[in-house]
Parts: sequence; C-alpha cells; structure tokens
Amino acid sequence: CGPNWTPAVQQEAAKVGPHTSALSPENVELIWDDIRYQERDGFIRIVTEAELGKLAPPNLKISRVAVVPQSNRRGRIILNLSAPVSLPSHRPQGKRRRVETEHPSVNETTVPAADQSAAEALGTAQNAILRFMFEVDPTWEIDWQKVDLSDGFWRMIVEHGETFNFVFQLPPRPGDTTKYYVIPAALQMGWKNSPAYFCIATEGARELNRRLLALTLKTGIDTPHRHEALCLSPTAAPTMNPPEPQPWGEPISCTLFARCFVDDFMNGLAGDPSRPSRRQQQLWFSRATMHAIHAVFPPSDVTGREGGKDSVSEKKLLKGDAQFKTAEELLGFEFVRRTGRDRVVGMRDAKKLKYAAQINQALRQPRGFI
Repeated sequence: CGPNWTPAVQQEAAKVGPHTSALSPENVELIWDDIRYQERDGFIRIVTEAELGKLAPPNLKISRVAVVPQSNRRGRIILNLSAPVSLPSHRPQGKRRRVETEHPSVNETTVPAADQSAAEALGTAQNAILRFMFEVDPTWEIDWQKVDLSDGFWRMIVEHGETFNFVFQLPPRPGDTTKYYVIPAALQMGWKNSPAYFCIATEGARELNRRLLALTLKTGIDTPHRHEALCLSPTAAPTMNPPEPQPWGEPISCTLFARCFVDDFMNGLAGDPSRPSRRQQQLWFSRATMHAIHAVFPPSDVTGREGGKDSVSEKKLLKGDAQFKTAEELLGFEFVRRTGRDRVVGMRDAKKLKYAAQINQALRQPRGFI
C-alpha cells in the first residue's frame, strides 16, 4: 500500500490479503468512510496532489497505510512509519538510467520520547489486577468496571508545523482520476512516540481519578456526571433514571483499584457483599472516573466542536459496557469477583479455542536445532 498507487504497486499490495491490504475493495471503502468522519470532525485534512505540492515542504515523506483486522469490529487504520520512503525515480542530467531515491522512515528519524514510563507500565497492568484480587479480603466481593475512550489517539493534537510528517495517500476509489492525500492534525497509530505520548495523557487522567477519590473519601462527590447512571450495576439501581444523591455518612469501608491500559480505564471496587453502601460506592467511583476523564479529554460541549463525539464512548455506555459487573473481561482475560475460592480468572470459550489452535499450529512446526 502507498505511497504511489501504480498498477505494479497495487498488484504487490493486494498479495498482503483482504484483511490488511488498503487496496482490497472492502478496505478502500472502510478507509474512505473513516477518513470522511475524521475530516468532518477536524482530525485530518484531505488535499489533492496539486494542493499538496503547494503546501508540503521539499523533503516531504509519504508513508504507507494499511488496515489492521479486529475481532467483531471494523478494521483499524494504521500507518507504516517504520518503512523507508521511496521517492519517484528520476534521470540525472547526462545519465541513461533512472535513479531511485530512498529516505529513512519517519520512525527512524524520530527522536524517542524522553518519558517512556507510562507506556512501559502497560506490561505490569495484568500483574496489578491479580495482586489486587489476591490481597482483597476473601470474604469480600469485587465489582469490576471498564470505561473506554472514543477515538482516543485522535484526541491528541500533533504539534503545529509537524503534521506533514504523517502524510499518506488515500487508496483510489473506482473511477477516481485524482490522487488524494491526508494531512493528519491528530496523533497517528504507527508512530514510535504515539504510545508514550498517549499513555502519559491517560495515565494523567487515572492519577487525577485516584486523587479525587482520596480527597473525597469522607465527603463523597456532590457534582453529578451525565454518564453516571449508565455505570451502576443493574442490581444496584435502575439504569434508566439518574440516581438520587445519598447522605455520605461515615467513611466507607472498601478497597479500590484503578489502572489504565492505553485507552481502557479499569476499576475494581471491593467490599462486604451485604453492605448497604454498595450502590453509593459505585456512584462515587463512577463520578470520580468520569470527571477525571473529561478533565483531561474535554467533551465537545466544552471544546465547542459542533457534532463531535464525547471523549467517553457513549456507544459502549449504552450497551452497558461501563457498568460495574460480577465478571469483566480485562486485557483478554475474564476476572470474576466472587468470594473465597470462587474468585477466579478465566477466558471466554472463543478465545480458548483460538489460543489452542495457535499452540497446536506452533507444535506442528518443524523443530530447529541450535
């Protein structure tokens, strides 16, 4: 895929397969749908080849674009910013043969982000969940919650003047006679510094959440949040009507867990199963989480972006994904909240079969000798 969609390049890119090649008909449609949405919301700018020639710097690099398949979801657009960029061949004056010019990739010429701590901490998230489960009183139950961001990376703005580092060409649609290019104004998947920058932002929201909880442990949070009613478990309160504020009273006896994995905010709330304050605790935890996320990733009614999406995925909220649950899938595993020996970690059947198939395939491979 890209940067120049000549017949030879199209034939070669198509070999990648319909699920990854940007040139397959279904992925051409997917890319254009997503790009039109991004353009409408101000995340990118679409220009023609002639317009790009007037705007771009002399050393412009046009990177490759592909589509990464996802289970039960539309594919995700990603840039290959690690591949060297080839410029159109040219014939030097007095020479018979054309010369190919190749520039190092965008990632190769990028200075690594100084702070990698937030991205490096991703590898400790699962151990942190397991440790929380182990340390919670065995007579208590754990309520799990997961809150997803909407269009997470696109909410991180590229520094002014640096947008041309992420230019890519759109795959041609049937009948297209003009070449179109994308100039992104937002962070792109595929750039080596994207995880570090994005995870610093989400980790900042998680830390703000933690501090809100610490400061309001004895008082509760009086300011409601418009999403809180969709966060309570079905047994704690009706999800159709916003819950009424409750007197906070004495400090609540509970144990909290809050971690973030890229754009997933993962919460755990542990306490005595029969405590009357269970609903109150869920409301408090949800308010802190939602206020923290909106403080770092402001919604469209704060930014003034007309028709923009909320930074919290409202689609998943309406599906009940952000409700506190007895069992929740986090990082690919299902964590069950029950007491004693019933507090377990499992895996969904479909994922078990997939893992088993991959292991069996690996075992059938010829063995090498060192």
